[in-house]
Amino acid sequence: MTNNIPDKSLEDTGERMIPAYHKTHMVYGEHIVRYSSVLDCVKGKKVLDIASGSGYGTALLASSASHVVGVDVDKDAVQYAKSNYQLKNVDFILGSGVKIPLKDDTFDVVVSFETIEHIEDYRTFLSEVKRVLKPDGLFILSTPNDAEFPESNHFHVHEFEQAELEKVVKKYFKNFKTHLQATWLYNAILDEQQLGTEWDMSIRTIQTAPVLPAKAIYFQMLCSNREITEVIEPLGAISEHWSERRKQENDAAIREHIEEQGRIMKHLENELNIQKDLVGRANGELATIKNSKAWRVARKFRHLTRG
Repeated sequence: MTNNIPDKSLEDTGERMIPAYHKTHMVYGEHIVRYSSVLDCVKGKKVLDIASGSGYGTALLASSASHVVGVDVDKDAVQYAKSNYQLKNVDFILGSGVKIPLKDDTFDVVVSFETIEHIEDYRTFLSEVKRVLKPDGLFILSTPNDAEFPESNHFHVHEFEQAELEKVVKKYFKNFKTHLQATWLYNAILDEQQLGTEWDMSIRTIQTAPVLPAKAIYFQMLCSNREITEVIEPLGAISEHWSERRKQENDAAIREHIEEQGRIMKHLENELNIQKDLVGRANGELATIKNSKAWRVARKFRHLTRG
């Protein structure tokens, strides 16, 4: 597992996964599964982690790879990664996915999770990945499924559906294997120790809710110009606690909040109506005064004194 460092010095933008903010949340489990699933693929290899973000994934890859370089376009993210996830076999550097600051034919494996959808010029990105890969290298990417992923993520420039993504990848790599990542509510029977601690062990899982491939939330692809012999074994993560009672309590709290806001709005509406009534009365009294004989005499007197 990655280091559990409670460092929140890097801003949580809502798009970057930072364990200090997101541990025990679904987004944490999603990201850890991706990196953990490819540890056998990078074993003993020289690896590039492009768009390495906060650095937790680069450090996890380094537990299997011989050496990993993490590259990110955000200087704050690079500094955070150096401060929190620096290891002997890890380097973090500043750089862009469309102009990777590394030499040709350098890496056995390039890993890029949740990146391509952020890059407008994704064709140049793929060309750069191919450039820094050795001729028989392996490219591993993940990206959201546009058909299923929630809309309105303003960080994403372009999301792909499966056929579109595979068509694009074919232009750069002769072979690919597509895997799918989906999310379910997960139920397990554990002892007290297992329930209350973080662990990594095999656990039997029964699939009771199969879904169509089109309903997967993410794609994960292995791409290469050689025959792909690597295998990604099924892997999941218990990543966020679900409680129907907690959901009911949260829903009740939300309803109470909405009702309270409604009561406040009603009170303000009544106050506004009272003020409107007072203003109406004042305008009526003013009109009566202006139509009175005394007001007309006073106006004449003011004109005379001004003259």
